[in-house]
Amino acid sequence: MMTLLAVGHGSSLFLGTFLGISSDSLGRKRASILYCILQALGCLAKLSSNYEVLSVGHVCLGLASSLYFSVFEAWMTTEHEKVGFKQELLSETFWMMAFASGIVGISSGAIANVLMEQQALSARAPSVVAGFVTFLCLLTIIFGWNENVGTLYGGLSKPLLNGIQALRDKRIALLGLTQAGFDLSIAVFWLLWTPTLVADGREVQTGLIYACLMGSMMLGSSIAASFLCGPYNVIPEIYVPYVLFVAGASLILPAYDYQDIPVLVTCFSVFHICVGIAWPSLARLRSIYIQNDRRATMLSLFRAPVSAILLLILIRGVSSTKFENSTVFSIAILGLMSGAACIRQIAQLRPASSYDNLNWRHRSDV
Repeated sequence: MMTLLAVGHGSSLFLGTFLGISSDSLGRKRASILYCILQALGCLAKLSSNYEVLSVGHVCLGLASSLYFSVFEAWMTTEHEKVGFKQELLSETFWMMAFASGIVGISSGAIANVLMEQQALSARAPSVVAGFVTFLCLLTIIFGWNENVGTLYGGLSKPLLNGIQALRDKRIALLGLTQAGFDLSIAVFWLLWTPTLVADGREVQTGLIYACLMGSMMLGSSIAASFLCGPYNVIPEIYVPYVLFVAGASLILPAYDYQDIPVLVTCFSVFHICVGIAWPSLARLRSIYIQNDRRATMLSLFRAPVSAILLLILIRGVSSTKFENSTVFSIAILGLMSGAACIRQIAQLRPASSYDNLNWRHRSDV
């Protein structure tokens, strides 16, 4: 299993990064269609027990994940601007996306459990359902979306060079480091949360705990809504460092093999409340600092370090010198703490007058 995951993250790093970068010039709708095709192929490959087929499937899923983390946001924010909506309304869109993802997570987990309990169905039934949902998404994109393309044409080289040039802006570079640390912590959590809970052969209701985690994320997104859209109207640079710090602190006990299940679940729930707050808040910061013309490019560059670190962890995991779980959790904690420091630095670089202007715009929309 570790080898297959490494194959997926390797394809995401070495091929998916450039695939996401090229979507700015090739078109976000086309890239989204390609995502659906790759995701469907990955789901179909999981129906096989042949190792080569599974490897190809994980390559497809790795490429699809690279597009998932870059293309859809680039398409959505560009269409938001083309239609003429206020930029401040993006905050509402982002927190509702985070809230809805929790609902989808709970629903999909429940459906998967029902399918697994049916003796007439095999363990591969959830992959069939996931492939069918992907097909529905493909039809929606083909017949319901408009195409939008960044103005930075030039195949792969020009968007890549423009993305690298944009990183010379210290605020964008700091935001990229924060996003990478945040994404890495989430990936590490989902890699280790089950082994942490079932250590020493303990039996736990992982499905129920998963629902609690999704509910915690929904709670966090609701808190983010009160900060971003009212009634509090707080600038993200002010509260996000504290949120990332608490998220990192919540993983300290799990990092050192603490065994009490209620305490572990509490720590994991706090972490997901912080994820629910930080996810739409970081998305709002991206909408402020990153131009739509190069958004998919920048998001792909932000994601590349995450894939590289995960690939290293997984390669070490199949060798005799694998990292301990405490070490992997510590890497995630370091990423979150570093992200908190980066956001504080961004706040210091932002002119004080811009805070007043942004607060005023929020109040005028309420």
